[in-house]
Amino acid sequence: MPNSESKRIDYISTSRQPSFKKIVDIVNCFGHQKKKCKKEFIDNALNAKQQLWFAPFERSEKRDIRLNNDGSLLIETWFSSRTQKAKLKKMMEEGMQRVVFARLKDYKGDDKFRFAGIFIVDKMNSSKENGILYKKVADTILIEK
Repeated sequence: MPNSESKRIDYISTSRQPSFKKIVDIVNCFGHQKKKCKKEFIDNALNAKQQLWFAPFERSEKRDIRLNNDGSLLIETWFSSRTQKAKLKKMMEEGMQRVVFARLKDYKGDDKFRFAGIFIVDKMNSSKENGILYKKVADTILIEK
């Protein structure tokens, strides 16, 4: 295979602060070959135990997603107690790692996606009252280029 067509392995890290303009640019770094992608979640084709999450880090009428001050904990709170209970139950059973990309607005108001880390559900501290808590387990991840 010629060099121009071969894939090489690289990584992204929270310390590098990479940002992406489109979700499709990110998913294709993880083994997909898509032309479009607008999903909030998609499987990581390079690792079956992980799911890519393009988390809207903003408060909406349905939920609030935010990081704590040092970025080691992600908190997802659903405002409907029925939804909160159902999502909590699902996440406790799932066991999937979340490769989180924070959806943020740049200075022009355009969406940007920044790698926030790899998170797992904190089963001990998540609750209907506290919300779903995800603790960071890694600051770097391998990608294809």
